[in-house]
Amino acid sequence: MKFVIERTSDHTNKRPHKKAKLEKVACWDIRTCTEEYFNENHNENGLWRDSGKNHRIIKNGDIARRMKDKDAWTININTLKELKSFIDKEGSIILGFDYTGYSLEIYDDYRE
Repeated sequence: MKFVIERTSDHTNKRPHKKAKLEKVACWDIRTCTEEYFNENHNENGLWRDSGKNHRIIKNGDIARRMKDKDAWTININTLKELKSFIDKEGSIILGFDYTGYSLEIYDDYRE
């Protein structure tokens, strides 16, 4: 499984891990509202369908649209055993899901 990977301590976008590869990843804009609500309350830069493509309503009723792909560091971890080994070597990690897909943050510094 491919994860977008970063380090808490890095604010310069350098390679976060020796196995990380820089590649284009899909970027999604996901909002916790309806399209109508967005158009009425967040239209300073245009209506919802004015930007992006593949507009849709996702399972929980939120709206999503595909934006321009972006460069991101990625790493493949395919099994729970590989993930456990990664955590044993790197220490604390944060698993998440955001506009680029599944993410993994090496938690090596303080953040709020």
